[in-house]
Amino acid sequence: MQEDDHRREEAAERLTRQFLRYQQLLVAYVRTLVRDYHRAEDIVQETAVVLIRRAGDYDRVENFWALAREIARRQALAMQQKDAGAPRPISEKVVEVIEAGFDEMQRNDLADAETLQRCIGKLPTMWRHIIRLRYWMRYSVKKIAGELGRSANMVSVTLSRARIRLADCMARGQRQGGAL
Repeated sequence: MQEDDHRREEAAERLTRQFLRYQQLLVAYVRTLVRDYHRAEDIVQETAVVLIRRAGDYDRVENFWALAREIARRQALAMQQKDAGAPRPISEKVVEVIEAGFDEMQRNDLADAETLQRCIGKLPTMWRHIIRLRYWMRYSVKKIAGELGRSANMVSVTLSRARIRLADCMARGQRQGGAL
């Protein structure tokens, strides 16, 4: 029994991480459907509740974006049917066009993330370490300097050089369609 609880917790955690990754895109998508920011936020929160409540059913889903988008679409439709003050639902054809556009944005975001990972992998080891401390661990420059026994100025200069190199690498990757 405890093992089942542990698996459910792990599934919910994985799903939560995936949800957070797509949350902004999901809010933008729902906002185009309901044309109201606050309603869109409510719908995305309801979508999160559905996803987490059914985490075991959705664990290790192949295309999380498609799943979350479909749940959000259904939540938006249900809200529009219940709420007389809601804007009139848009046609199914328009929804299909909107979904195609957001699906493309999601694919581009994934490609950019993969390109960024490859670019980070090309940085010198110390630069990668500093990048991870700063952007993944959210350490301040001062804390990184203390941790590494370096000056804050050295850390700032390294971060600046790393960002320039990453920007150049990303630009090359985008021009080459993700291939570096």
